[in-house]
Amino acid sequence: MEDTFEAKPKVTVEYYSSAMPKTSEKNFEDDVEAIFGHAGWRTYGSNAAAQADYDRKLALKVDSLIGFVQETQPEEWAKIEGLYGSHTRERFIKRLCDELEPHDERGGVVNVLRHGIRMAPGAQFRLCYFRPATEKNPDALARYHANRFEVVRQLRYGTMPDDLNNSVDVVLFLNGIPVVTMELKNNLTGQRTEHAVKQYKTDRSPKELLFKANRRAIVHFALDSETVEMCTWLANSKSFFLPFNKGNGRNGAGNPPNPNGYRTDYLYREILAPDSLLDIIQRFARVEYDPDTHAMRHVIFPRFHQLDAVRKLVADARDKGAGQSYLVQHSAGSGKSNSIAWLAHHLQSLHDADDNPVFDTVVIITDRRNLDAQLSETIDSVEHKRGVVVRIREEDGSAGLREALNSGAQIITSTIQ
Repeated sequence: MEDTFEAKPKVTVEYYSSAMPKTSEKNFEDDVEAIFGHAGWRTYGSNAAAQADYDRKLALKVDSLIGFVQETQPEEWAKIEGLYGSHTRERFIKRLCDELEPHDERGGVVNVLRHGIRMAPGAQFRLCYFRPATEKNPDALARYHANRFEVVRQLRYGTMPDDLNNSVDVVLFLNGIPVVTMELKNNLTGQRTEHAVKQYKTDRSPKELLFKANRRAIVHFALDSETVEMCTWLANSKSFFLPFNKGNGRNGAGNPPNPNGYRTDYLYREILAPDSLLDIIQRFARVEYDPDTHAMRHVIFPRFHQLDAVRKLVADARDKGAGQSYLVQHSAGSGKSNSIAWLAHHLQSLHDADDNPVFDTVVIITDRRNLDAQLSETIDSVEHKRGVVVRIREEDGSAGLREALNSGAQIITSTIQ
């Protein structure tokens, strides 16, 4: 059965009362943390014990990480323990840190979370478990539920002299590995999202391991109670932040009013809920590399409109089957190639409630030659398995398209020419 994201039931959280308005940044953090707690994250409040096992030089919660691995993979741990003895923890952490370095397509935090790491003698470790396709395997389900989701506030991360006392408002850890950082501002103090963006650009050094692209945190969110922006590659003043908003009305920017609280609570109530975040890591987040130099070019995290469109289309196609028509509007520069690529791969593997494939083949037809080349490259980069994507060029003609269809190609790209 397809691993389709299902949102958790909404939880109502009381934010503030008119008799006692909450006007500090800490108050906003308290409310955000409370919603994370209702969504399934382990929270600690401002308790210093939350970061007691955080190693600044490694940018990992070491005890949490080792505890998860030993709990879920005792047989694999026994293999390396038999070889390394009292140095097992040290050797495991060293191996993991080596793999968290993005040397071409093999390393980096996104790849490690998806595929795990290998160690001699023949041990293979998972660093997280995604939701199994069905609930028929109780062991797989138990490992999935063993994932550790932790929220740490005011994390002191610095290793350099100027950063020793600096802290970031919120960090989300998945099995001891930081995956999301957040800077929060309370509008009632006169601070807004743009101030959080400025803080990332001026006070968060990209030389710190926590903030290095694709080494630790995958994405950084700057937000207040009304708007959200995100960045995947911090580079001081050159850091490029994108809106992560729902939109407000037909042509409005930002987010619509929320009768139950903050306008931005969809981020920490729904998008960053454990099931949703795991789904994003497994099926959306990706890293682009230069094909010639193999240098890392981009770390891609879906924007709200992309995630929303793909999930709605997949859910509807799963319920109604093939034969439906949809219209998705994208403005220029809003990432339509990525949206199409994510949707194609989701539909290619989509199964209905009876575990039957919904589509035999996904065919993508464009009316521009340059868009076809860009799309093919993007779709290929989503999943590197050979033979999944077949590109039909003009010189292949209709015979090439017919051959691809008859061969059972999973995804086919072509142009109307």
